[in-house]
Amino acid sequence: FKIGDLVLLCLDEPHDQYVVFTVRTTLHFLHSDCLEILGLKTAPGEPRKSWVLAEITDKEYCQAKKPQNRFKVAVGTKFYRVKAIPWSR
Repeated sequence: FKIGDLVLLCLDEPHDQYVVFTVRTTLHFLHSDCLEILGLKTAPGEPRKSWVLAEITDKEYCQAKKPQNRFKVAVGTKFYRVKAIPWSR
Protein backbone atom coordinates (compact mmCIF):
# COMPACT_ATOMS: atom_id res chain seq x y z
CA PHE A 1 0.00 0.00 0.00
CA LYS A 2 1.11 3.53 -0.65
CA ILE A 3 0.04 7.03 0.36
CA GLY A 4 -3.20 7.96 -1.38
CA ASP A 5 -4.49 4.38 -1.64
CA LEU A 6 -8.12 3.67 -0.75
CA VAL A 7 -8.24 0.85 1.81
CA LEU A 8 -10.71 -1.13 3.87
CA LEU A 9 -9.88 -0.91 7.58
CA CYS A 10 -11.27 -3.83 9.59
CA LEU A 11 -11.40 -4.52 13.30
CA ASP A 12 -8.94 -7.32 14.09
CA GLU A 13 -10.17 -8.63 17.43
CA PRO A 14 -7.19 -10.91 18.24
CA HIS A 15 -4.87 -7.88 17.97
CA ASP A 16 -7.50 -5.47 19.37
CA GLN A 17 -6.60 -3.04 16.56
CA TYR A 18 -7.92 -1.82 13.22
CA VAL A 19 -5.90 -3.19 10.30
CA VAL A 20 -5.79 -2.69 6.55
CA PHE A 21 -7.60 -5.62 4.92
CA THR A 22 -5.11 -7.57 2.82
CA VAL A 23 -4.25 -11.12 1.79
CA ARG A 24 -0.56 -10.35 2.25
CA THR A 25 1.27 -11.58 5.34
CA THR A 26 2.59 -8.19 6.54
CA LEU A 27 0.24 -6.50 9.01
CA HIS A 28 -0.75 -2.85 8.52
CA PHE A 29 -2.11 -1.40 11.78
CA LEU A 30 -4.04 1.88 11.93
CA HIS A 31 -2.28 4.58 13.98
CA SER A 32 -4.27 5.37 17.15
CA ASP A 33 -4.14 9.11 16.31
CA CYS A 34 -6.60 8.42 13.47
CA LEU A 35 -9.36 6.70 15.43
CA GLU A 36 -11.32 9.87 16.18
CA ILE A 37 -11.26 11.38 12.67
CA LEU A 38 -12.40 8.05 11.22
CA GLY A 39 -15.24 7.71 13.73
CA LEU A 40 -13.67 4.62 15.29
CA LYS A 41 -13.02 5.95 18.80
CA THR A 42 -15.52 4.50 21.27
CA ALA A 43 -16.10 4.63 25.00
CA PRO A 44 -15.41 1.46 27.03
CA GLY A 45 -18.28 -0.99 26.65
CA GLU A 46 -19.59 0.64 23.45
CA PRO A 47 -19.74 -1.56 20.34
CA ARG A 48 -16.97 -0.91 17.84
CA LYS A 49 -17.48 -0.48 14.09
CA SER A 50 -16.43 -3.54 12.10
CA TRP A 51 -14.97 -1.63 9.15
CA VAL A 52 -14.52 1.73 7.42
CA LEU A 53 -13.16 2.94 4.06
CA ALA A 54 -10.20 5.30 4.33
CA GLU A 55 -7.33 6.88 2.42
CA ILE A 56 -3.75 6.27 3.57
CA THR A 57 -1.89 9.50 4.38
CA ASP A 58 1.29 8.15 6.01
CA LYS A 59 3.05 4.82 6.53
CA GLU A 60 5.78 3.79 8.96
CA TYR A 61 7.72 0.50 9.01
CA CYS A 62 8.02 -0.90 12.55
CA GLN A 63 9.37 -3.88 14.46
CA ALA A 64 8.04 -5.09 17.81
CA LYS A 65 10.73 -4.78 20.49
CA LYS A 66 8.79 -5.67 23.66
CA PRO A 67 7.02 -8.95 24.49
CA GLN A 68 3.99 -7.04 25.83
CA ASN A 69 2.98 -4.53 23.14
CA ARG A 70 -0.22 -2.77 22.06
CA PHE A 71 -0.38 -4.76 18.82
CA LYS A 72 -0.17 -8.15 20.56
CA VAL A 73 2.52 -9.44 18.20
CA ALA A 74 5.68 -11.41 18.96
CA VAL A 75 9.03 -9.68 19.52
CA GLY A 76 10.74 -9.20 16.16
CA THR A 77 7.49 -9.03 14.17
CA LYS A 78 7.78 -6.47 11.36
CA PHE A 79 4.68 -4.50 10.41
CA TYR A 80 3.46 -1.15 9.14
CA ARG A 81 1.62 1.51 11.09
CA VAL A 82 -0.51 3.69 8.82
CA LYS A 83 -2.31 6.99 9.23
CA ALA A 84 -5.53 7.53 7.32
CA ILE A 85 -8.37 9.97 6.71
CA PRO A 86 -12.00 9.30 5.81
CA TRP A 87 -12.52 8.48 2.16
CA SER A 88 -14.03 11.44 0.32
CA ARG A 89 -15.83 10.25 -2.78
